[in-house]
Amino acid sequence: MSVEKEKMKDFKGCDEMLQVTRDILSLIKKYHYKDQVKILELVNTLVNSVLSRTSF
Repeated sequence: MSVEKEKMKDFKGCDEMLQVTRDILSLIKKYHYKDQVKILELVNTLVNSVLSRTSF
């Protein structure tokens, strides 16, 4: 696979990750504030983990 296609795949993955994050944020609005903070910390850990494996 060419470098350009590989980078496009990475960006597509980032777009998908952003959409998942938006979905999670819309879902957690119904939870108590303390639970929202815990969920956001987990999402942050997940996003950072994925980003650390993705090279730009």
